[in-house]
Amino acid sequence: PPEQYGVYGNPDFTYDPGSYLTRNAFHGLVLGGKLNGAPQAQDQIAGLCSAAFAWPYRVADDELFELDVRLPVDLYSGAADLAEIRATPAAALEEANRVFWTGKLIAQGVQPELPRPVAHLADQFRQCRSQLLILSDHGEIHPGPTVYDSFWIRDSSVEATACSLVGDTALAERQLGTHYPLRFNRGTGRIGPCAEYGFYGGPHEKDDREWDSNGQALWAIGRFDRTHGRATGFGAKLYTPYVVDAARWLRDNRDQYGLLHSGWSAEHLGERDKPHYWDDLWGLAGLYEAARLAERIGSPDVPELWGAFDDLKRATAASVRWVLDEQRRRGAWETYIPTGPADVGRLDSTMIGTAAFFHPLRLHMGSKLGEDIDRAARWTLDTMYAHFVTGGYRHEAAWNTYGPYLTTQLAHAYLLSGDTVRMDALLGWIVGASLPRSEERAVALGAWNEQHAFPVASDFREVPSCHWYMGDMPHGWAAAEYLLLIRDILFFEADEDRDPHLYIAAGIRPHWVPDGASVAVTDAPNLFGTPFGYRLTHDAGDRKVSVDITRAPERVRYVYPCRFGPVRAVTADGRDLTVTGDDVHIPAGTRRFTVTYA
Repeated sequence: PPEQYGVYGNPDFTYDPGSYLTRNAFHGLVLGGKLNGAPQAQDQIAGLCSAAFAWPYRVADDELFELDVRLPVDLYSGAADLAEIRATPAAALEEANRVFWTGKLIAQGVQPELPRPVAHLADQFRQCRSQLLILSDHGEIHPGPTVYDSFWIRDSSVEATACSLVGDTALAERQLGTHYPLRFNRGTGRIGPCAEYGFYGGPHEKDDREWDSNGQALWAIGRFDRTHGRATGFGAKLYTPYVVDAARWLRDNRDQYGLLHSGWSAEHLGERDKPHYWDDLWGLAGLYEAARLAERIGSPDVPELWGAFDDLKRATAASVRWVLDEQRRRGAWETYIPTGPADVGRLDSTMIGTAAFFHPLRLHMGSKLGEDIDRAARWTLDTMYAHFVTGGYRHEAAWNTYGPYLTTQLAHAYLLSGDTVRMDALLGWIVGASLPRSEERAVALGAWNEQHAFPVASDFREVPSCHWYMGDMPHGWAAAEYLLLIRDILFFEADEDRDPHLYIAAGIRPHWVPDGASVAVTDAPNLFGTPFGYRLTHDAGDRKVSVDITRAPERVRYVYPCRFGPVRAVTADGRDLTVTGDDVHIPAGTRRFTVTYA
């Protein structure tokens, strides 16, 4: 046991930051060589409690001194856990840990191969994988290690989908197949204006009226069923009641305008007493996936589910059009979709919810809400970029901080809408914010807070005068968004139900791939159920890009958006193809194609 101990906090509830410099273990040791001996502390102002233990040691000047610290940082269950880690030499424990994580992150799962100028993106990719694995408790991925050490449907839908697409399939299957059914409510009561039965959610979702959760659960289940492959029957096992009754809940629990009720589905959207389009967009994506799953398994509920989708589609599209018309009538010269229909004319950073229209929901594919709303959503991205991006996305309306996962969502939306220049600029900020800004202050080592405070993101050059927030680090949702962005930069699926095709290297910028360099991915899971892989090589002298397809799903064609210059010639397996623009269309079954550019 230690000779001394001390626990420190903010018992006076003071807002003076200087108090933290005098009320801590180091200050006490310097002044008197003593710790305060307090058994507990609290800090309701900044949440900066700390504890210290001290043992006396005498070390000669030239003596090598080693100390092994063993902490049961997993699920600690008592003395048996301590006995287990004491039984093995510390060096053996550390080596076993290194071997496990090296094998997991280097030898298993998706391994992006990126050229030297952007090799750090692959390093960060592996680090984000490790963060999600570490944040998992028996298959529940929690969005943070302390404040958010709990389970949310919203965060976990994105996290599980990311895990399934980067090769951590078992974790995604456990989360969606085991833990989602445990959050499916079967009671006959009410949650505010909505029925309890059929609603996905625990205390978080119920208390804060997080009406987005059903759409997110259905979306994640449907996407995983596609990725896992029809033969596994994953979606069929969950279909009744976890898919069909959750879809019916979305059909039956909406307001007089046909939209989901007011709530607080995500705190970055604004007030909880207003409705938010975020919920309706997720509802549409969830109903779409539910209907497609019903089609895949031959359920007789297909017409019913498409009817629910169409009804929510009509209500959402009509509301958005009304808002846009009203803003034009009031003289707004910029086009933007605000956070919800109760926020007409509200031009602030809460409109970031519209980014979900593109990512992760892909509602622009097939113009699911109409071409006019596709355009309005695209222009909303530009309005956000003009007003709220200074490197990253500044969310001053709700948090007064940068939003790492919001910035990543915006970058992803730009990738899918074709603006890779802005995608690349946002990605640069994202990576920079996860790393130390100077040699003096290593505040963030390959991770992001939920709210990345202005001081942290600016190497303490920008300190706001009002309240600001940080949240947990590492943040699981932010890690998942990064994984999804890098994966979709390498390739992403489109129109998987009608004209299935893959976009290859759509986000690869020219300066990423110098002469002779390659971009590659091998055996990557995707929505077509069969792993995909390719290698792209750039020959700057001949102005040629060569792509070898190493593994591919059947009956899936390809689109390669050439970013190097105007396309002059295309060959596929030695046959010349007609040039139709810089988006090069390659037939299904092609094993190798080349693109010559000007």
